[in-house]
Amino acid sequence: MQELGSGVRRIESGSVDDLNIRTFGDVAIVTGRSVLAGSYQGERASVVQRFTDVFVRRDGRWQSCRVPRHPGSATGKVTRYL
Repeated sequence: MQELGSGVRRIESGSVDDLNIRTFGDVAIVTGRSVLAGSYQGERASVVQRFTDVFVRRDGRWQSCRVPRHPGSATGKVTRYL
């Protein structure tokens, strides 16, 4: 947590693609891929990660459920954690 805001990690660009949204009544599952580039401890770094987010509709609003992140590329390799 000390790294947050310390400048040790710096994200310079990011994108999200390969989005897939499936709804099941009041539950939605969103999957996709994010690509981030920047630096870590002064060295260039990049990471590709797949993600799954779960949303629940309550009182007419979609709310995100907490889902753990597992960094890794499609091949399971991570260049470096940002």
